[in-house]
Amino acid sequence: MKQGRFRSTLVLVASGGRLTSFDRVKDVPQPLRKKLERATQGPLAGYIIIADRKGKERIRKSGDSPISS
Repeated sequence: MKQGRFRSTLVLVASGGRLTSFDRVKDVPQPLRKKLERATQGPLAGYIIIADRKGKERIRKSGDSPISS
C-alpha cells in the first residue's frame, strides 16, 4: 500500500456576528487578515492537529511541535 501525508488547512474567522471559512490565510481579505494575524499571536492562540500515532511521532520529531504529550 502506498503511504503518504495529507495536510489540509481551514481558516475560520468569526467577525461582526458572522462565521466565514477560507482555504488559506492568503484568501482572508486584508482587513480581516490583520485582525487574524494579531489574534493568532496572542496567548489564547492554539492548534488543532488530527493525526494517527505515527503522524504524532513524526510531528514531535520535527522539532516544531505544538504537541506537549
